[in-house]
Amino acid sequence: MLEPPAPAATADPMELSCVVVPGVAFDLAGYRLGRGAGYYDRSFGSAAPRPALLGVAFDWQLVAELPREVHDVPMASVITERRRVPARAGEGRPS
Repeated sequence: MLEPPAPAATADPMELSCVVVPGVAFDLAGYRLGRGAGYYDRSFGSAAPRPALLGVAFDWQLVAELPREVHDVPMASVITERRRVPARAGEGRPS
């Protein structure tokens, strides 16, 4: 993961109002398939309140449902070039 050079200004992620989150795929409940390292889930999973997490993807990256685990953190919304999908987190069951 690329990071800014050491003298760059920093911000506390919990003080942000929103965070744009990339993903390999997103489902209609707002869960994402990332690259397997769990950075976003670990960073924002236990935070309360946490910033609004906004998934950004192409429309073809949206699927009806993805497998998920208890520690997975849903997005507040997923935005594509064609639509904004408000997450329906809490629907379905962890798999």
